[in-house]
Amino acid sequence: MNTSSEIYESLILELSEELSSIKDSSQDDVYGTQFFSANALISSFVKKLITNRVENADQLALEKFKAANEKCRQVDITGFRAQEDVKLVFGEMRRIMNEIFYTNGFTKLSLTAIEQSLDVGPGKSAGVDEFSFYHKVGYGKITSSSQLLVALYKSYVNVRPLWRDAEIFRENQFGCIDVLQGSSLSTVPKNNQIDRTICSEPSLNMLYQKGVAQILIDILRDSFGISYISSPEHFDKNQNGGGTFYKGLLQPERNQVLARQGSIDGRFDTLDLTSASDTISLVFCKELLPREVYNMLCNFRCKHTKTRVDGVDRWMELHMISSMGNGFTFPLETLIFAVLVRAVYSVLKLPFIKPSFWEVGNFGVFGDDIICLHEASDLVSRSLEAFGFEVNKEKSFTAGKFRESCGGDFLNGIDVRGVYLKSYDTLQDKFTIYNLLKAWCRRHNFKLSSTLNLILSDIGKFAYPVPFWEPTDAGIYCNMCQALDPNLFGSNCAKWILSKETGAVALLYSKYEPKVRNIRLKQSNFEYPELDERNWLLLETNEFAAYLALLKGELRNGVIATRFKNEKQVHYKLCKQIVPNWDNHDLLTAYLLDKWVPILA
Repeated sequence: MNTSSEIYESLILELSEELSSIKDSSQDDVYGTQFFSANALISSFVKKLITNRVENADQLALEKFKAANEKCRQVDITGFRAQEDVKLVFGEMRRIMNEIFYTNGFTKLSLTAIEQSLDVGPGKSAGVDEFSFYHKVGYGKITSSSQLLVALYKSYVNVRPLWRDAEIFRENQFGCIDVLQGSSLSTVPKNNQIDRTICSEPSLNMLYQKGVAQILIDILRDSFGISYISSPEHFDKNQNGGGTFYKGLLQPERNQVLARQGSIDGRFDTLDLTSASDTISLVFCKELLPREVYNMLCNFRCKHTKTRVDGVDRWMELHMISSMGNGFTFPLETLIFAVLVRAVYSVLKLPFIKPSFWEVGNFGVFGDDIICLHEASDLVSRSLEAFGFEVNKEKSFTAGKFRESCGGDFLNGIDVRGVYLKSYDTLQDKFTIYNLLKAWCRRHNFKLSSTLNLILSDIGKFAYPVPFWEPTDAGIYCNMCQALDPNLFGSNCAKWILSKETGAVALLYSKYEPKVRNIRLKQSNFEYPELDERNWLLLETNEFAAYLALLKGELRNGVIATRFKNEKQVHYKLCKQIVPNWDNHDLLTAYLLDKWVPILA
């Protein structure tokens, strides 16, 4: 029997052979785009394959992190003052920062405002075993990087009876809050050349960092139109004017719209940075941010992180304001770069148009993915370099017909992004690569029949048809006619069913869903107001923390759904799904089937 790696190698050879038929033609834009897309597909197909990862990928990531931290230590913020226009940009950035953080003389980043949005992160916290809000707050160890945070937390819970009782129970069961020296640095796979570093923050730090993040997210939305809130509606048509309006678009999608436009007319340039989140230096933030804001961020950041070198734990002093893993890193870097673009526009007397319901705006910032007007990109780049950041020349595009941002690669307005896959070991890996390759074929009007058939034959009897709205790992994407065809899927095909109660006709199909770890909390027979402190140690469940989890929406029917511990691979289960129709594009097909199938049968 062939192994997954052998089949994957065959897949690469088959794909390369099929794509070799695309010839470059300078006279034909269509074939020119296809040629570019084919090369991009071959390159991306193996770029992130973890099985081909170099042996020292984790060490390379650690060295890169150390280099970024050292760069932050050596930042000389006074060096840019020799460039008059960059000096003007920095001054304008400081003005904008004061404007957006203060209302009537009061800072938006107050402790009271932060405490209204305390939350835990979805991942691992330093010194804490579990992932859920219930466990991190009420049924396990709590960790912190400073006694100041412990005092703030105690002050917060003591004036909130439910939270106070939850903390008393937790402390009786698991002990006082542990004060650690800092975060814990680890690596996760990024591509086959290098890993990505991430710092696991102490749980109490993360609680307040998420509160800070929510305020930054609100500022981004109100001052820059950058939205983090998901919406089921994306593009829609203005029925009155006939134009396009951008209803509910998230910022990554807005960036893709701007990148596509830039690839057509050159109006917008796309900029990308190297290790952006790890190069926001303390020195730069101290000069840029209002004093109250800077001090508040310093209260909740970790000053050190723990690394493991040759089996020995060592502490590294951090000269960056935060790292990946910190709860406010991403919105903070987005805010800094958005302010920079706005400041450059102001210095150059360019209009600054925020995204809105009706338009996508004339800039885009999401993390270190920056899009600005072509005439502003030079000053934006020089300002970034002067402030200690490094513009990635390989991934930044200011000329030609190609633009790239937020997962969108565009050449002359056509999406030419390849297909990235990290592994080919599980059934869901095969579903994903099949669906992504099939979508690539639809975009470029090119058939990869042999490659797709090879994947299908490898999947075999486990192929289940699913609609296009399902995740890529749920099954095989297909239209309704294909899903209903037993010649394609055998007994796994979708089926029409009739409701005995309503007489409505619906479609039944099977799909794969990730398994979750359900933790069922044991219920006690007491009423909360009548419980006294003497009985708390007799309980197996922190009922008070359970109430908090219930209010948060994490606890449902006595069950908390959380991640599996110590499992790198996601496990799946096969489940049934009933829908009234396969997809909106198949309304006519559904009508014809309803009308003619009974007669033909």
